[in-house]
Amino acid sequence: SMSGDILLLMGTTYPEALTGIVGIDNLQHPTSKYTEAQMEEMESFFAMMNKNFSGTVESYTKQNLFPPSADTSIVNRVITDFKKSDSAIAIKVLRSMVDVSQKEKEMMQQLNHKLILVNSDMTATAIDSLKKYCKASAEVVYVNGTGHYPMIEKPHEFNVALEKVIRMGGRN
Repeated sequence: SMSGDILLLMGTTYPEALTGIVGIDNLQHPTSKYTEAQMEEMESFFAMMNKNFSGTVESYTKQNLFPPSADTSIVNRVITDFKKSDSAIAIKVLRSMVDVSQKEKEMMQQLNHKLILVNSDMTATAIDSLKKYCKASAEVVYVNGTGHYPMIEKPHEFNVALEKVIRMGGRN
């Protein structure tokens, strides 16, 4: 998910170095500025992470990144990986991504490449907004019945979707 903003940064900073832009389960809802309430909610989340990193990432992962039907072993694998992260670095990276994410619409308007996303259907992607803001257009290919990690939840379906995207190339 964080790679979506990294893709936008690369696409606007080094457009000549790219042949296309493909995101995986990200950029569902392009943002500009967060409301005061959203910022307070994020500050509360960061406070919880500072107080109890392990418990917060476990709770957040189970509640927000997987559908209830997800394979428990996959969910636990992701949680274990998160818990192994250096909490200070993880929190710092997440904070910096909050800043970058507020520039998504602006960066999308500068893209010279079509934005193609392979997203889960767990969270609806605002394709009309993406097409509105992306200078070179946008398209979404869905991997149905997965959460935030379609590549590990349904690897075969993900690979089929990715092959479709690769065949599409950067055509507008």
